[in-house]
Order: sequence, then structure tokens, then C-alpha cells
Amino acid sequence: MSDFFTDPAPPRPTPVLRPLEPRRVAAGRGWRWIVDAFYIVRTQPLTWVLMSLAYLVLAIVAGLVPVVGDAVVSLLAPVFAAGFILAAIKAEQGGELEVGDLFAGFRSRVGPLVVLGAAYLLLIMVAVLAALLVAVAFGAGTGVLTGATPADAESVGPALMMVPLLIGVLLVSLAYWFAPALIVTRDIGVLDAMKLSFKASLANWPAMLVASLALAMLLFLAVLPLFLGLLLWMPVVWVCYYTSWKDVFGDA
Repeated sequence: MSDFFTDPAPPRPTPVLRPLEPRRVAAGRGWRWIVDAFYIVRTQPLTWVLMSLAYLVLAIVAGLVPVVGDAVVSLLAPVFAAGFILAAIKAEQGGELEVGDLFAGFRSRVGPLVVLGAAYLLLIMVAVLAALLVAVAFGAGTGVLTGATPADAESVGPALMMVPLLIGVLLVSLAYWFAPALIVTRDIGVLDAMKLSFKASLANWPAMLVASLALAMLLFLAVLPLFLGLLLWMPVVWVCYYTSWKDVFGDA
């Protein structure tokens, strides 16, 4: 593993790239992203499972460090996402995957990817703060109008906070989804990548919704057989970053 950070940068992906303008796809393509990801994972399932387990272990160990650990996981999440994306490209080209491919993102535009992680973390914090302010404002207003007691207002606050919080997290997630793939496959900045991701996600919200619901359903099924299905579910989710990007931004 000592060579992971010293090897030359991995080759750029070969899929024919269109201009940086997202394509609008049908809602059913959201399910196709998952199917395509499954076919890629199926070619070398053991390596994909080991890569996913390695990332999970690293995230858990880092998360054990108070305060700093969770921040590090958030900052490096796009870097590892890029590793899975580059591994998917390599596998699709017929290359033999190694567990070390998990770290390919550290050899390809690691700086912008870390900045993306920082931007995501900051925007989530802003969304939480905004939701808290909305809950306080509406909770106080509701108490004045209805004559509710402070105890009643405290019970209403969390409920009022959930809606704006979910909306904020959703908007941030839309700006993030395609961004790691755009950064690692195109030499564009973080802000441009997030803008394009948000635009593409809005244009393809039906497909995004289908993919999200399908992945949630598959997650429910994956945990039934003693959680063993997660070994396949996790790499499929990671590879969906690539298959969705390829469908929306790649060659038709």
C-alpha cells in the first residue's frame, strides 16, 4: 500500500465526453443507473466488496476521533468517491481492479476534491442553522398567536425544523451528486462542478427520485439476510456516481 500515493496519476476516462451541458433523461433511467452499476460490480465482485469494506473501516476508525474524525471523513468523502468512479471506468475498460484503486482519487485532483468536501460540510452546517432559525422563528410566532406555553413551543420546534432541514440537505445533495465525477473527469473548478451538478439534478429529478427510491428499497432487502446484502449494495451505490454521470454528461 506504500505505492498508492506515489504512483503516477491514473489515466483519464475514455468515454466520449460531450460539452458541459447535462442531458435530460427519462425517469426510468434512474433504475438503469443501478442496473448498469450492478453489471460493472458483477464483473469483479470480490474486489468491489473489499474496496467498500476498506472504505467503511477507514470511515469508522476516523469517526472514532472526537470532532476531528467526522470532519476528516466529510472532507475526504469526495476523494474516495472519485476513487470508486475511476475504478468503475477502469473496470468498464476491462482493467483488473485492485483494492488500492480505492485511493485513486488521491492521485487525481485531490485538492479540488477536498475543497468539494469542505463546501459540502459547510453547506450542510448552513442548512442546519437555517432550519434552526426557521424553527425558532415559527415556533415563537406560533406561541404568540395560539397562546402556547414555552413547553409547548419546545415540542413544536423540532417538528418545524425538520421540513426546512430536509429541504436544505436535499438541495445540497443535488449540488454534490455529480460533482466528484465532474471534477475528476473534467478539469473544472469546484463551484462550476457544483453548479452543473445542481442543474443536472434539477433537470433529471424524476430519474434521481426513481434511483433514490430504488436504492432505499434495495437497502431494505439487503439488510434482511443478516446484513449480508450490504456487501453488494454498497459498491453498487458508489458505482452509481459513475453510471449516472455517464448517462447525463457522457456520450449518448
